[in-house]
Order: sequence, then structure tokens, then C-alpha cells
Amino acid sequence: MISDIPDDVAKLTECLPLRRYLELTGETQAAVENRIQRKHWKLGEQYHRPVGGGTWIDLKGVMAWVRAGKPED
Repeated sequence: MISDIPDDVAKLTECLPLRRYLELTGETQAAVENRIQRKHWKLGEQYHRPVGGGTWIDLKGVMAWVRAGKPED
């Protein structure tokens, strides 16, 4: 189960399932969905949708987005 992955292991991964990302960051699913919908986050950069379903968050892509200072409006 995803929630059984220790935090120190999760921090070493490049991508996390959306659910685990939300647990670790405290962000809401609505906030992530808004970024995707408004195209602030791009498929293949900040998030991925692998075969089989689900959304995975790319931590390196998110940090690049944060450092670029993209507005949320």
C-alpha cells in the first residue's frame, strides 16, 4: 500500500502517485487539478498518466515549476 512507504524512501523517488504526493505536501487534490486544468502543470513535465491509469507527480518537474515562479491566477 502506498501509505506504507516511509517518508525517507518517498523523498528519494522522482515520481509519486498523486495520493502520496498529497499526503507528503499537504496540498489538496483540487489545487493539483486546477494547475493541470489551467495548464500550469504540463503532462510529461509535472505529472504523468501511465498506462493502467492514475496520476503520478514528477517531483523534479514540480520543483522546476516552483523555481520558475509561475503564477497561480
